[in-house]
This record gives sequence, structure tokens and C-alpha cells, in this order.
Amino acid sequence: MCFGFRPCCFRPSNTRTTRSPGSEVSTSISSASQEIDRDWALAILQPALMQQGIYSRGRFGAWRYEIGNMDHSVLMGVEAANHIVRGEKELVFYSS
Repeated sequence: MCFGFRPCCFRPSNTRTTRSPGSEVSTSISSASQEIDRDWALAILQPALMQQGIYSRGRFGAWRYEIGNMDHSVLMGVEAANHIVRGEKELVFYSS
């Protein structure tokens, strides 16, 4: 489902879809390529969301799974709130 967002329907050309007898459809893509596609998309989407006052943070909101444990997710929310209210720099969201 795309929920009205056309970009999420995008499937990179290096995506392979297979169907095994009696199983669900599976799609595989190399993790390195997936990370590049994700980073490219986020470089466009996150600033566009922020211009609309939407601060998408946390493990799923920021799409930053490598820094997405509970501690980091909560800290991203606190830093986003401090940025909005006090103008403080967000450190976790912009870390690599």
C-alpha cells in the first residue's frame, strides 16, 4: 500500500521479486544498494518534511535503523523538541 505517497511505490531496478511454490512473494535487494537508495531518498524527503513543520524522528520515522535503538529514538525526539523550542542543534539525527 502506498497511502497516497507515490515515491514509496518506487522499486529500484536492482530489485528481484521471486515466488516460491506455496509461499509469499519475496523481494530482495542488496543491503548496500538499499542503503544508498534510502540515503538518497531521505536527503530529499526529510528537508521537504521539515519545511512543512514535520520532524520525522525515531527508528522508523527517521529511517535510521543503525542508530535506532530505544535510547536513540527517544533522544531524537527530545533533540527535535529542543530544536523547535530553543533552536538547539540535533546531534543524534544528523550523526552517521
